[in-house]
Amino acid sequence: MSEDLQKNEAGPHDISLKDLINKLWDYFYYVLSRWKLISLIILVSLAFHVYKALKHNKQYTAKLTFMVNEDESSSLGGLGSLLGSFGGLLGGGGSEYNLDKVLELSKSDKIGRTILLKKIKVNNKEDYLANHLIESFDTLNQWNYTKWYKRPFEDMENKAKTRNYRFSADTLDIKNRLQSKITKQLFSRLFGDDQGNEGIVVGEYGEITGIMKLSSRSYNEDLAIAITNSIYEALKSFYIIKSTEKQQKTFDIMKAKHDSIETLWKNNTYALAKFQDTNNALFRYVDKSKISTLQQSILIYGAALGEAKKNLELSSFALQEQTPFIQAIDTPYAPLGNSKQGWPIVIIMGIALGGFLGVLFVMLQKIYADIMA
Repeated sequence: MSEDLQKNEAGPHDISLKDLINKLWDYFYYVLSRWKLISLIILVSLAFHVYKALKHNKQYTAKLTFMVNEDESSSLGGLGSLLGSFGGLLGGGGSEYNLDKVLELSKSDKIGRTILLKKIKVNNKEDYLANHLIESFDTLNQWNYTKWYKRPFEDMENKAKTRNYRFSADTLDIKNRLQSKITKQLFSRLFGDDQGNEGIVVGEYGEITGIMKLSSRSYNEDLAIAITNSIYEALKSFYIIKSTEKQQKTFDIMKAKHDSIETLWKNNTYALAKFQDTNNALFRYVDKSKISTLQQSILIYGAALGEAKKNLELSSFALQEQTPFIQAIDTPYAPLGNSKQGWPIVIIMGIALGGFLGVLFVMLQKIYADIMA
């Protein structure tokens, strides 16, 4: 009996359900009693969110999706075509590698130089994309801008030269150190740098679908669209040229040979006809010898021309087979979505965060007071 009574008795650190409820009500009334402090914290949080919203500049994102279709078996010649007839069950291992290659090319200096020195129209003003990019950053004091407290320690004359520099030609002068410096700064702004800073251009692809996506961010809507479209066009052109370089060279050689043989055949045919017209079909034996020589040349060049035509068609077919098909799916157009939050969301977030922090602060105060009591 005494053991049962000991089990039912509450220990010094035990708490009953009634005590727990009373404790919760005690905390609840304490939080209500500190409503002025909580309201002050809410006002501070709301003011902070409003300030951030006012200082935040709209950033527009222009997205473009495209596909790269390549015949992986074409590089294997006739055997590749035969394997391809089985529905590609034995191939297809190189597509992901090719997508990675396209992705790396989109961030290369070659593509960067091409688009930076391309003239585009932004806000009805035509200029090099590099200059539009510089002015976009400079408008918001984000281009070689020095804060007032750093100015005594900086070379302001050199800073001013860098900040005011604008490109004036469609080629880069590698001997111009200032131009090279600014070009590298623009590259890092576009594609990021080795320190882990993100660029305004992002490229990615779906591992399952193989669909690639290019996107760029800018404070100017027209500029964001122009950057994305320019990178796509430069990438498309460069990748096709590099992918078909060998086949294009073979085709050019075959074309030159074909044209040369065709010219010889036409010249000999014309020479024979002219000779026959001049002599009115009255020939000496020496003339007949010349006619025979021309006719033999025409036959030889005709046979060679037929072979050249066949080789030219084969090289043309190989070139077409090797040429990747790059197709845009969705292209960016105005109006674009932007990163600016609406005022209702800003106010709700400010109040919610302030309320949470205020209640948490008051609760911690109460817990501390109870422990120290």
